[in-house]
Amino acid sequence: MLVELKLLKRQDLISVIAHRMKPSRDQVTISISMISLPSIVFCVGNKKSVANLHKNMQDLSLYCTDKARGGEKCGLPSSVLMLSELYGDVVNLILDSTVVRVLKDNEQTFDSLHISDQYSGAKPIDQEDDNAATPETTKKIVLVLNLPEKSSEIADMVPLLKMVIYLGDKLKKMKLSRESQQKADKHRADVADRYLKQTHAQRQEAAQLKKEEKARALKERMMNEDDPEKQRRLD
Repeated sequence: MLVELKLLKRQDLISVIAHRMKPSRDQVTISISMISLPSIVFCVGNKKSVANLHKNMQDLSLYCTDKARGGEKCGLPSSVLMLSELYGDVVNLILDSTVVRVLKDNEQTFDSLHISDQYSGAKPIDQEDDNAATPETTKKIVLVLNLPEKSSEIADMVPLLKMVIYLGDKLKKMKLSRESQQKADKHRADVADRYLKQTHAQRQEAAQLKKEEKARALKERMMNEDDPEKQRRLD
């Protein structure tokens, strides 16, 4: 388990004023690497965080192609959105009564939960890199919490920490329905095929550029050659 703190800048007056105008919270990220995880790409959290994750995380942008859905149908607050590669049984298995109760009771502390067997981090900053080789993936659960403003309220995070451990144990044993597994397998094959085609196209483009560069160099040699006989041989 990896725990990372994301603290707001407080070293300068500009940052302090900015945070007052647009309130933000210190956050803690709990990242759990899983040995076993079913074919799931899923995210639930507050609207702003889910939109940001969908835009910037490689796996969510590749596999969660539908728009984010409201969490009300699952019993979650209206401030919560969810993304899922597959809906139906997958969402029901993750958002069981135990998880829903904890998320509802800790709405202010909870920021987002990201579960993925195709986790590869953020999308490349350079969009050209996005078309390169298939990214290395890991199985991961990432929980982001808002740190309470008062140290006396740190204990409020405990139910959410217990929840993510509960989910990790549950997901290790979880199996998708046959139909869901077939859909997930097809999605992964389609993504792999997409990267394979992009890699092939890049190689063809590189070969063409090399050929053009060679022809350009030969033409320059011909133009710089004074001997007509040598020019004829180069042609």
